[in-house]
Amino acid sequence: MTRACTAALLATILGLLPSCGREHAAPQPAQPRASSAPRDVVEKFGRRMKQVSLLAPADVAAESIRKAYGGLADPQLLDAWTRDPARAPGRTVSSPWPDRIEIADVSEQRGDTASVTGAIVEATSTGDAARIPVRVKLRRENDAWLITAFDPQQPAGDGNDAVAVVKAYYDAINAHDYRRAFALWGRSGPPQTFDEFEKGFADTASVSVTTGEPSRVEGAAGSRYIDVPVTITATKKSGERQTFTGTYTLRRTVVDGAPPSERRWHLNGANIHASP
Repeated sequence: MTRACTAALLATILGLLPSCGREHAAPQPAQPRASSAPRDVVEKFGRRMKQVSLLAPADVAAESIRKAYGGLADPQLLDAWTRDPARAPGRTVSSPWPDRIEIADVSEQRGDTASVTGAIVEATSTGDAARIPVRVKLRRENDAWLITAFDPQQPAGDGNDAVAVVKAYYDAINAHDYRRAFALWGRSGPPQTFDEFEKGFADTASVSVTTGEPSRVEGAAGSRYIDVPVTITATKKSGERQTFTGTYTLRRTVVDGAPPSERRWHLNGANIHASP
């Protein structure tokens, strides 16, 4: 071995020069996945949702929105939420609460926008209680990803189950099973006695109902609410037909320890008018 090669070999061992006769590229740091940054932002956002109480007065809720979501949400979106906190993600009841967001998929377009789909996991003191699908859009501002849209999707079961209750209500009326229809109003019943309720259908031969697209589920004080639009056709015993339109509001409780009957949708209110 030549003296020059021996010196180069020694330098290689000491990490000063490439080895004799070969060149090695300097080791490169591992590159993060392109989707890691949007994923991290959405997961951090999900962990902070429980810090935002939408039950608080508007000014208090707005301040908690700024504190929790600042640096994660686009300033325009943040301003919209603070002006109208009811539109912001957060805690709408004491229990369950939004615990985290579990990511299902991350896709990027043109390198500066991204779309994340997943589920908001709601939890109670006894564990996970519900999953609400969500789609989140982000854009890259310099080196930071910011949320530009946050769109929870109504769970299919919630809307379908509420519609099923309305249809079951009119099936019972059509069968003259007024006790069953009355029971679908829940423990408090409609704003009348059963006798008054039954007498209201004394002149009715049959009814049919067509339902529309349910509203998004809203939360308040341990409850969930949903509106179901309806068009009702009632045929009197005389053969005369009447058409009514409006909405039914349904409620279910989400309070820990509530019986299963209260956790199911039941009729809670109606806004029905005769069509001209």
